[in-house]
Amino acid sequence: MAMYKFMRAVMTRLPKSLEVRTFSGEAPGGKRPLYKGERCINSVSLLGRVGSDAEQRGSVDRPVVTFSLATSEKFISPTGETSEAVQWHRIAVFRPGLRDAVLAIAKKGNRLYLTGTLKYSLYEASSGVTQRGINIIASDVILVGVKQVDESEWTEDQEEQR
Repeated sequence: MAMYKFMRAVMTRLPKSLEVRTFSGEAPGGKRPLYKGERCINSVSLLGRVGSDAEQRGSVDRPVVTFSLATSEKFISPTGETSEAVQWHRIAVFRPGLRDAVLAIAKKGNRLYLTGTLKYSLYEASSGVTQRGINIIASDVILVGVKQVDESEWTEDQEEQR
């Protein structure tokens, strides 16, 4: 039922010029479809904590800001024990204005919400083996929360600024 509601919501947001086709190729109501291709969606939304401070990489022509983001899922095992599974994601930001903002806000422990697309790539590891990489190309990043600092770890300089 939830999937039906989701698909219905997605379909209502499609432009009016696109008509849904049945598997037989006919549009509902026997009309001829205006759009003969298929609609694809590559969209990712994540809410998690930054694993390491953002770094600027790449060339002068194609700079990129990268960082890691951890998302977690809590679940109860069959024995009744609460466990947490953590997934790590590699994030890349190419948009010029967003790059600078992410470089400033993506600090270890900060909580971020981001949207973007998945990009798969092949690369050769240092061992010479070809491996597959998955990156999330961020299109929007929002700072949700800043990591709380334990006051016992503060230095005298930080105490004076407080």
